[in-house]
Amino acid sequence: MTDHESAEDGGTPPGARTGRTRRMAELAAVVSAATALAALVLGLFGLVGAGGSTRTPGTAGGGTSRPPAETPSTSATATATPKPTPTPAPTGSAEPGATPTPTPSPPPPLPSGWRRIDVKALTASLALPDGWKLKEDDAQRANWISPDGRYVLGVKRDSTHGSTAQAASIGQLAYYRDSAQSKMYELTADSRTLDQRGRDAVRLDLDFRWEGQRTPARRIELFVAGAGGQVYQLLADDIYLDQASDLTELFETARAQLVIDTP
Repeated sequence: MTDHESAEDGGTPPGARTGRTRRMAELAAVVSAATALAALVLGLFGLVGAGGSTRTPGTAGGGTSRPPAETPSTSATATATPKPTPTPAPTGSAEPGATPTPTPSPPPPLPSGWRRIDVKALTASLALPDGWKLKEDDAQRANWISPDGRYVLGVKRDSTHGSTAQAASIGQLAYYRDSAQSKMYELTADSRTLDQRGRDAVRLDLDFRWEGQRTPARRIELFVAGAGGQVYQLLADDIYLDQASDLTELFETARAQLVIDTP
């Protein structure tokens, strides 16, 4: 063994020892660089933590945070949608659904032997047969009687029993049934609705006996609402009813000629 050899050399030639040493140094450098790179990568992504836990950088206390999509939001508060405020109808316009007051057509031509009477105090006009005389005239009614005293035609206007034809007819019939006031006895009545030249109307047919009389009597009465809450009543009486009565014809002719709410 020479001076350049030792026991640790194991008898390896100097050139071989030098090559091996260089390779070991290069391997150590590569391993060191790889370790440093892995540490850098893991450090950047925060995947290395105490006990091997996965953590998000910037989270206080190292707790696990949810992605934004998984984070529960606060309960939504329902907001009531305000109802639209109805627009008021223009002044002077009809309310929706309201039925305008119809404009009646003019009455038919007067039949022969009849004349027209204007009752200005009652804002009405009607037709009467020639020769009939005024019997009663006040602030509420006007009645005419035939020359023989058998028939009566009249018109009345008031609001005693209401402002509609139906209410007025019911109230008037209740009055007639009170014999102490009306002087009508053995009363029977029939009521029906009809059209009076474009207006709703009620017709009453009454059979009765006047107080102190044995012969039957009949009255036909029409109720139709006018302006200002007033109800007009047209009546026709036959105080000596028999088979030859002209009462229905008189009433129908007078009804066709009746005009209410005159200027």
